[in-house]
Amino acid sequence: MISSGVSILYSFFTNKKKVEERKKMKLSDVVKTISNTEFKPKQTYIIAEICCTDENDDDVEVPCVRYKFRDLKDLTADTWAVPIG
Repeated sequence: MISSGVSILYSFFTNKKKVEERKKMKLSDVVKTISNTEFKPKQTYIIAEICCTDENDDDVEVPCVRYKFRDLKDLTADTWAVPIG
């Protein structure tokens, strides 16, 4: 299973049709679609939690994944502007 925040992105119990649709999408688009939110203008990465099992069906410890979907250098000057007043 792969989740981000409280949203489950992929799992063994997800409808196969939905999984196939999501596989064609960028991970950042899957997160936005499933969580029904937009990223903050300065947000550059997503944290994904992964739960999996081995061939004996035992849980496997997997570290969180930090997925970078946008580079800071690609952000415009307007993104960094702070309103005064």
